[in-house]
Amino acid sequence: MVSRIAAVVLIALFSGRVSAAGPQQPQAMLRPMTAPIQFDVSPPLASMVPLAVVPGAFREIPERGTGNEGPLGPRDVDTVVQSKVIGPATEIP
Repeated sequence: MVSRIAAVVLIALFSGRVSAAGPQQPQAMLRPMTAPIQFDVSPPLASMVPLAVVPGAFREIPERGTGNEGPLGPRDVDTVVQSKVIGPATEIP
């Protein structure tokens, strides 16, 4: 009970200060742009030596099931489905 009263008093005090200050203009954050210090140049791809492949170093991560595997379509009897079509067959069921 005391904490609720304290919370109401704090909200009342701070809400008065915010509304008295009025709307504030948004402040922009300026980050200065600088010129690049150095560019890196890679050797041509044709001159690069490929790394040796270590057997067993890489493996495929198996895909886990979601629980929805199986044939598409209903898996249980729908008790509220209509038993006959009323109207022309071109209507939306």
